[in-house]
Amino acid sequence: MARKSFNLQDREYQIQEEFEKLYPPPTYEPAPMPVMDDRPWICDTFDDFIIVCDKGINYRVPYTINGEKVELAPRSEWKEAISTRMWTPVKSAFLAVKAVGDWELDVLAIPFGSMDSDGQWFDDRTDIMPDAFQTPLVVYQHGIAQGARALDEKPIIVGKSISGTLKKMVDGWHVRVVLDKTIKHAKDIMDAARKGLVAVSSGSISHLARLDIGGKMIQYEKNKPGRISVWALAEISLWEKGNGNVQPANQFAVALPAMKAMYRDAGIPFPADLLSKSIDTHGGADAEEVKRRAKVKQVQAKAKQTLQQLRKTGGMK
Repeated sequence: MARKSFNLQDREYQIQEEFEKLYPPPTYEPAPMPVMDDRPWICDTFDDFIIVCDKGINYRVPYTINGEKVELAPRSEWKEAISTRMWTPVKSAFLAVKAVGDWELDVLAIPFGSMDSDGQWFDDRTDIMPDAFQTPLVVYQHGIAQGARALDEKPIIVGKSISGTLKKMVDGWHVRVVLDKTIKHAKDIMDAARKGLVAVSSGSISHLARLDIGGKMIQYEKNKPGRISVWALAEISLWEKGNGNVQPANQFAVALPAMKAMYRDAGIPFPADLLSKSIDTHGGADAEEVKRRAKVKQVQAKAKQTLQQLRKTGGMK
């Protein structure tokens, strides 16, 4: 009897939904800064098991399909995935960041087809606006301090993208980065790159980003599965794995004022034509977008007030 065919993308959705029942995403409002998320996440999917990364360790997790329901193996049956016939850890098989010279890295900033911990992915149709952002900012861990216990006073610029090196290749968009030798975090990244242990995540601008859900473009929302159709590549974050740092979800969208501030601190002009740029959503999200922006302003004000209070009371170190 011939084996019944199934849609691979639907299967990944089912697995992601079942996994998030065990490890629900954090609840938060849109904010101009990243939210800490140390949940286990699915980094690869196969026909009868998934690879889950938890606190820097990769596990092979079997699953079965019972009718339309996905059943994941209990935590007690997870096995550390060091080296198997079907899967080899990223460390030895595939590197998103490679040391290619003296303090120079080749960075796969936008990987094609790799579903992240939010159930989102890029493909070769994703518009990263390469003409507007030819040299994306290079930041340490999206402005999160080493150890992921607080935010940096301001995002640390650890290097520069090399003009003319942003290129679309078979596996995604690559760019060459030169690290700043005078910055300690840059040295940590370079040391980790030589061991194949650098995390990379891209940052965009929330009002420009779009998700493709069933052929319809909607405003970008974190934690909503779908193909990322528009992602202005304004920032690339690098950091060493371990040291209590966060796990990358592949990308993070920040509000426009936060991104402008990072460019200002780096001494790089922000593309002026993007300040008022909008993308057609076919009329489907206009009213919702007005409400969302009003809520974002409220959250930004609250976040600023909280950070100021933390600094006054010594809650941030």
